[in-house]
Amino acid sequence: KGAVVISSGRTESYIKYKELISDLGKQGYSVYIHDHRGQGFSGRMTENLEMGHVWDFDDYIKDLKTFYTSNVTQKEHKKTFLLAHSMGGGIAALYLERYPNDFDAAVLSSPMLEPSTKIIYSDEIVCDLVGITSRIRNFFIWAFGWEPRYIVSLKDEGYHNIPFQNEKGEKEHELTHSQIRYKIFRDLYEANPTVKLGKPTSHWVAYACDAAKEARNNADKIVIPVLVLQAGLDTSVTAKGQNEFCKNLKAGGKNECDGGRPYVIEGAFHELFIETDKYRRPAITRIFDFFNRQYLEAE
Repeated sequence: KGAVVISSGRTESYIKYKELISDLGKQGYSVYIHDHRGQGFSGRMTENLEMGHVWDFDDYIKDLKTFYTSNVTQKEHKKTFLLAHSMGGGIAALYLERYPNDFDAAVLSSPMLEPSTKIIYSDEIVCDLVGITSRIRNFFIWAFGWEPRYIVSLKDEGYHNIPFQNEKGEKEHELTHSQIRYKIFRDLYEANPTVKLGKPTSHWVAYACDAAKEARNNADKIVIPVLVLQAGLDTSVTAKGQNEFCKNLKAGGKNECDGGRPYVIEGAFHELFIETDKYRRPAITRIFDFFNRQYLEAE
């Protein structure tokens, strides 16, 4: 039927996508997925193997291009779609702006088009501050061989298997409402300690902020149909960034962001692909309907 290339989120490995890959396979798609550099089963950029780090956000785009050229194009496909989540959505947006003709359509699920800092200051101000401090530190890294540091370095910010809820029955995170899918995800990581990853470095945050801003500003360069899925209760990335991206995307004139705005899954947390069926099913259905529409419109 076609090919779907998955661009995963920060800290993720392809093993987290078993259920989604199965869903896509049942729909008749070949599925391609790789682990971004610095996470999953791919090599790390720092001596601390649980430190989320990349030296240049553009490396993610270059890696995806290499993966696409070396693997996806080796077989003929009726259609080739890009399906991206969170950080992978930010990578995908930049990819589509630079290589507009590689894919026939794309879906961005909870895309990181502005990282959420979850603190009292605005995300834009925090991105600017982190950018300044990170660039100062980069000088010392270059001049004196300093190691990158976590965005918060006062305590251990490595991988933590955060429980679904505490002893009081209160949720400990804002990723998904699904206890069983969350447990499967955490059990996979416990069984495969190589893939464990903790908080990002200040360097990563600074470059992620820059990349997200670039993706928003250059959205009008994308010429293929794009669907953006927005989780209604997302606290990992901002709705503002996604809305701005969609506005600029439609300004290009040749494509739409599902009518010029994200498709909102009300009440859902960030992780749409491991959410409860109440939220996951509408997201998956929307994705398949969107992909199927590309065949009908081509005819």
